Amino acid sequence: MLLTSIWINSSGDANAASLPYLILENVHSLQRNHPHIPHKLFGYAELFSFIEEKFSQEVLRAFGELKPYAYKADLARYCVLYEYGGIYADLSYYFLRSLPMDARRVVVFRDFMWSSPWDVSNGVFSVPPRHKALEVTIQMVCANVRRGYYGNTPLCPTGPALFGKALATVCEPQDLITGVAGLVGKEMVARAVRNIELPPDEKSHCLILRNEIVAIKRKRMGSPGLSDFGVADGNGYSDLWRQRAIYSSGVVASEGFKGEAEAADGEEGAGLQASQPWSVAEWFDTTPGAPPGLLRRLMKKFQR
Repeated sequence: MLLTSIWINSSGDANAASLPYLILENVHSLQRNHPHIPHKLFGYAELFSFIEEKFSQEVLRAFGELKPYAYKADLARYCVLYEYGGIYADLSYYFLRSLPMDARRVVVFRDFMWSSPWDVSNGVFSVPPRHKALEVTIQMVCANVRRGYYGNTPLCPTGPALFGKALATVCEPQDLITGVAGLVGKEMVARAVRNIELPPDEKSHCLILRNEIVAIKRKRMGSPGLSDFGVADGNGYSDLWRQRAIYSSGVVASEGFKGEAEAADGEEGAGLQASQPWSVAEWFDTTPGAPPGLLRRLMKKFQR
């Protein structure tokens, strides 16, 4: 198990000593609330070597193809937590209390649903190692890279929309411990935490579980990357998405998945060989004579 943080920049290295003070405060809050779990800050070079060693060439290629640093970090966090389990936390979150860790269940926070009805925050979550949901999440990212997928918002190719879809596809309700991401007024936040610097917004982005604030996001809503913390060495994923320039090889952008699923190779649970999880036709049960599609299976889950 690991406490995992990721910092991808143009240098390729993640030197904790060079992190701004506010980010170090955030990291220390994560460590303080989970004292028995080692913390690891990953940079690009280490992540590349890790994925090269542990995963298939397709996963490594997807990591290289994604141009936004934030998208690389999305795929990397899925890979690291698939291998080690534990807790992932973006560097922008300050923790007030510990996040539960369960031997079987995933702990997640329902997001603001700006992209889809199933958006789930991937900024903070905990998961046991080798969990099936992360296997599918990695496969879906690779499928999006192969197809040049953009989706409706910048959160679709690798982020909350994709993460939530993977969880909804493979997890039963009892497989999840679910909190919510919400906007909480300044006065209430001030009562929950004192003596830390917060964004000037009237409301703060908080992660809430069992009626308690677990963590506070210390950046303005809509602020790109870590610029609020004085880190200018990044590339805006929203800008690259709007320019249709999120893939290095210039693959032709498509609006969704097309074609048949491709078979996966490799040993189960090791060296993930990502494949196309489904086609649009399968999702909506439009293929004549096909078994019940994913959408219908999900509907049956909620009718139980």
